[in-house]
Amino acid sequence: LNSSAFPELAQQQNNKCINLLKAVPDATINFDFAAMRLNITIPQIALLSSAHGYIPPEEWDEGIPALLLNYNFTGNRGNGNDSYFFSELSGINIGPWRLRNNGSWNYFRGNGYHSEQWNNIGTWVQRAIIPLKSELVMGDGNTGSDIFDGVGFRGVRLYSSDNMYPDSQQGFAPTVRGLPVWRPS
Repeated sequence: LNSSAFPELAQQQNNKCINLLKAVPDATINFDFAAMRLNITIPQIALLSSAHGYIPPEEWDEGIPALLLNYNFTGNRGNGNDSYFFSELSGINIGPWRLRNNGSWNYFRGNGYHSEQWNNIGTWVQRAIIPLKSELVMGDGNTGSDIFDGVGFRGVRLYSSDNMYPDSQQGFAPTVRGLPVWRPS
């Protein structure tokens, strides 16, 4: 209930019973003895409205401190040739900050040729800006795009994050929930 809209509800202590009919105008309470059911009707104006899946921002947390390492290593050796490839995405989470590094290493030796190279693809730090429902990225980033290829940049990016909105407010299509039921005829 939206207690701030009804002074009698706002003044009540949490452990006290209230008279709903007195506290909320146009509320009704009826007991159907035949069905053994209590029907309570409360006007919509008296209810708090929140989207499906909404969690108040004050209940969000920043996660736990963590070290991360995601890697891939492949190699091939044969016929006098050696080739290896290693890629990594590493990071550390401290409070609201997320530090990430993405890199790769290539090695080839064979036929009188030798090559070894480390590529630092990107290093960046990011964090959520909850009041703006946005993410802040500083360092090597990408503009990101659902339609076109993103453009790499080195600098600062502040962008809206759909993940900070309830499921029912993300995207343009409704979120479908539940299981389909098929009954053969």
